[in-house]
Formats: sequence, structure tokens, C-alpha cells
Amino acid sequence: MHKNKVNDAITVFEFNTLLFPGSGNVFDSLGEAYYKQGDKQRSLFSYKRSLELDPANDNAKNIIAELQK
Repeated sequence: MHKNKVNDAITVFEFNTLLFPGSGNVFDSLGEAYYKQGDKQRSLFSYKRSLELDPANDNAKNIIAELQK
């Protein structure tokens, strides 16, 4: 994602969610990629899932609040 290959990053992160469905971090990364792509609905879903898996994820809390405005 650092090289602005957001679509490629989304593909990798989506695969990671299948490999590691219990990891809040992979859903956080996927949410960030969707956010960067401008897909707010999918970003919100991913960040909410991340927060469910990791309730201490302050980044997810902040982005969810921003997306729900």
C-alpha cells in the first residue's frame, strides 16, 4: 500500500482475512486499504470487525467514529 498499489493491497488483505479470521490486525489493514480506495462502506465493515476482535484497537474506534459522521 505504501507504493499506492491499493487494489493489490486489498487483494492481499482480503486473502489474509481468510487465512487469519481471528486477527483484528488484518481487518484493520483491510479497512485502511478500503478507506484509501474511498470505499467507506467496506472500510467501516472491516474496522467494525477489527474492533470486535480487538476491543482495545483505538485506531478502529477513531475511524469508525469518523466514518459514521
